[in-house]
Parts: sequence; structure tokens; C-alpha cells
Amino acid sequence: MQRSFNHDNNIPLWKRADEKFFWNRQMLSKLIDQAEKERLDSQWIQPIIMGYIDECHFQVDQQTDVQLIIISRRNCHRAGVRMHCRGIDDDGNVANYVETEQILWAGNNIMSFTMIRGSVPIYWSQPGIKYRPPPKIDRKLSSLCHRNDILKQNFLSQY
Repeated sequence: MQRSFNHDNNIPLWKRADEKFFWNRQMLSKLIDQAEKERLDSQWIQPIIMGYIDECHFQVDQQTDVQLIIISRRNCHRAGVRMHCRGIDDDGNVANYVETEQILWAGNNIMSFTMIRGSVPIYWSQPGIKYRPPPKIDRKLSSLCHRNDILKQNFLSQY
């Protein structure tokens, strides 16, 4: 989120939104096409995330007001029930990927810290809902190496 803080506000929000977290993009696709063709006002096209947002204000001392914002958002690719959606897909998306950002405003200073989590980035499955039998690796090591390159490319370009 902090990466998009300094972008041009004349660009519509839906164009600045990260595709990984734009949950209603498919639903808005016809409206987006129409807005681009006819240069319509797109202020009503609003991206929706699946996640959590909270903020609080407090004072560190008598003079410094601090605002803490926490934003967690879930990737719309490979989202699923934890026990049924596992591993990585061919596009390098891991199951149940969540990005959590902590933004801290203290006086004129702004700081950001981003954490990510998701399924182990290998091809694997675990039949049934119980922890037995143990997880099964679904692909060969060579395909894992290729997906590892995709993961590096995705993460290094963003973080």
C-alpha cells in the first residue's frame, strides 16, 4: 500500500490498484472497458480487497502524535479453504497469500513494514482434511526450480 502512496492522484484508483488484491476486477471488467473507451468518469469503479484494516492514534510523549495503520489483504489468486488449497500454481501464485503492512506516522515521518505469508511454494497436496497421510509432493524438482525463478521475479520486483 505504501508503494502506491506517491502515485499521481489523477490516475483512477482502479488503475493504481495491485491486481493481486483487486477482488472485484472481473465483476467490473465491462464497466472498466466502457470507461476506457468513452473516457467516462471512473470514480465509481472502486477496487475491493479481502482483508482487514485498522488504525489507532496515540501519543509517544506530550508533543508527538502517532498514527498506526495495519492493512492485511489476501491475494485473489489461489484463495481457498486452508486445508484444500495448498502449494503453488504454474503462474507462481501460492495458496492463501496474505500481505500485511504496518504504517506508522510520527510527526513528519512515515515508516512502513510489510510481511507476507502463504502456502509453502512447492507443488503439493494433502488428501483429506486430517494431518494423516503426510503431504505428497506433486511435481518433479525441475518444475519446482522453474517456479522458484518466477517467485523470485514476482517478489524482487515488489519488495
